[in-house]
Amino acid sequence: EQKKHILYAVEHHEEYNFGDGVTVGDIESKIVQDADNLDAIGAMGIARAIRYCVARGLPDYIVDVPLYRNAYNEGKEDISAVHHIHNKLLRLGDYMNTDTAKKIAMKRNKIMEDFRDAYIDEMNGIL
Repeated sequence: EQKKHILYAVEHHEEYNFGDGVTVGDIESKIVQDADNLDAIGAMGIARAIRYCVARGLPDYIVDVPLYRNAYNEGKEDISAVHHIHNKLLRLGDYMNTDTAKKIAMKRNKIMEDFRDAYIDEMNGIL
């Protein structure tokens, strides 16, 4: 029975309804969901986003394209690592289930926000 419960948590942890929050109901799935999302944000999330974009042949950032927050609601693809960080990764903290994950996400989001802002400033020649 425990094995079935674990397999269920792993199988269903990616079920989201971004309009109303998380759709998984059991605590195990919520914890797996939080761990998965926490793994994608912060300093390691920045590094992963850049590696992912490099592998796909995408640039770090495109100055002429404004950042937007609705990319995943409209199914748009991100065009750079900074856009991916802004459009997707910074949203993940909003969907944490546990108080511990929320605290960790706040710290990691700050790292990503600072990186995004500093990168854009440097690209625009702001010291």
